[in-house]
Amino acid sequence: MIEKKEDQISGFAAVAVAFGWGDLQVVDIVPQKKLRLRVSDSYEASGYLERYGVADSGKCYMLRGVAAAFMDLIYGAAYPDGCYDFAAEEPLCRAKGDPYCEFVAKKSSDQSEA
Repeated sequence: MIEKKEDQISGFAAVAVAFGWGDLQVVDIVPQKKLRLRVSDSYEASGYLERYGVADSGKCYMLRGVAAAFMDLIYGAAYPDGCYDFAAEEPLCRAKGDPYCEFVAKKSSDQSEA
């Protein structure tokens, strides 16, 4: 089922779903540059809404790190030098009232272009 490098990210997403982290969907991959993940039922957003109500910023910290880690695993340098080659932002979050959470992972040096 894994025919190209990018297919591994779909495999990682399937494992994350099995762990109960949310319903992760790979929206877009630009090889070696960018990953966009969408999560319709993030437990982090649900927990924040239940406890605190609507937020003014994204609250899915673990999933944001997961998005960056997926790209680090596939395109980053060998461990430990490859850690943090990518960073992610969460432009949309259900905790803010958005319909889903979305994460955009890019090369760490490209984060200003999200």
